[in-house]
Amino acid sequence: MLRKLIAMVFAAALLLTGCAAPAGNAPSARPAFVRLVSRDGKLTEQTIAPLDGNFVSGMGSFGLSAASRLYKEDENLALSPVSITLALCMARAGAQGETKEEMTKALGLSGLTDEQITAACKSLMWRANTGGMAAANALWLLRDYASREEYIKTCTEEYMADIKPLANPGAMKAVNAWAREKTHGKIDSILPEEPNAETRMIITNALYYLGDWERPFEANNTYDQEFFAPAAAVTVPFMHSSWYVPYYENDQFSMITLKFKA
Repeated sequence: MLRKLIAMVFAAALLLTGCAAPAGNAPSARPAFVRLVSRDGKLTEQTIAPLDGNFVSGMGSFGLSAASRLYKEDENLALSPVSITLALCMARAGAQGETKEEMTKALGLSGLTDEQITAACKSLMWRANTGGMAAANALWLLRDYASREEYIKTCTEEYMADIKPLANPGAMKAVNAWAREKTHGKIDSILPEEPNAETRMIITNALYYLGDWERPFEANNTYDQEFFAPAAAVTVPFMHSSWYVPYYENDQFSMITLKFKA
């Protein structure tokens, strides 16, 4: 489900960035265009500082909204608001006019300037590459497809995005190999099939985390038990331990907080 969601969200982002701006919003100066084969993303070292509160609030609201719309009864749903926000903000950076305004509103970032959004995403990428985490973005462009130099620079320097050549057919194999590399084999595929012939660009994001529990589980205290899934009970390994943790429950769900080492 997560892989389908990722591919679906990114496909939507590409459709949005492919829209032309209304005539009244056309830029006054002709932008510089370049044809690229590949370029490595880069991110300058930053000091960890609090993210813009409005950006955090918008990202949280967008994540909850996306989850509520994608949820289907009796199905598991896993999504990363950070991954989706980074990918769509990168797509938004290439949009103009009404398309850009609608994307900003959908992301819950109305009221923030382009500079504030870009700065928050840059800081978020830096945070997402510390403490056992690894985040990566990539912009896949059709070979010899002309792109705005300003947009390419924003993606590589502010979003740490690698610029990759897009060959079609062949995109599915290349993109999925990238996903496996960036997630250390945890995600095997994000493109289930070759993109259609009209595809000019694909945006991908990968988020990987490997951390230790603040209170580790003992390996010898793991044993099989029944897990009651909607379809039927299945036998799976359960980790066991006993300590006091923050806990909450209501009529719909129950939850606890388990911390990782800082």
